[in-house]
Amino acid sequence: MHTLPPVDDDFADLDAIIAESEARRTAKGGITQKRERLAHKGLTEEERRRLEDEVRAFELLFTWRVEANVALFHTQSCDCCNSTHRFFMGWFTHQQHRTDSHCRRLVAGRSGEDLPDRIELHAQGMVPMCGNCAESSLMIEKALRDAEKLARAHEEALALNIQREEQQRRELANGPR
Repeated sequence: MHTLPPVDDDFADLDAIIAESEARRTAKGGITQKRERLAHKGLTEEERRRLEDEVRAFELLFTWRVEANVALFHTQSCDCCNSTHRFFMGWFTHQQHRTDSHCRRLVAGRSGEDLPDRIELHAQGMVPMCGNCAESSLMIEKALRDAEKLARAHEEALALNIQREEQQRRELANGPR
């Protein structure tokens, strides 16, 4: 009778690793099908939401690792007034790719998990005009247009008065008829 050699401790958890790999492969195949279904039209809103939730759950389990809640601010510098403006864009969840350390993403919304909060500033660079300068510029342009209209109306009124005065002079010069 043959007896099996003793089990090597290095391979003791091999069955668990194989089972996890099979489960991941099966889940990945199902997610591919769900993504394909999401690409097609004709899904009800409820079906679409359910499929999106399932894809998101898979990605969180196997693709992305949630790391922090992020308050995202965009900053921009105005070329007109040389000031820097900061805009709060909202709360996001920072997720790091599990296999690519250079890949990360910000997903809208705060995570319900107890995560550290942090602030991120994304510089948008120089802009020709900030919101304040654009608003001021529009008000100045409107005031100039209004002033031009007023000046034209004043000139027309003066011209009309001059015509009336000339008419009255001619009538006086011609005398009563």
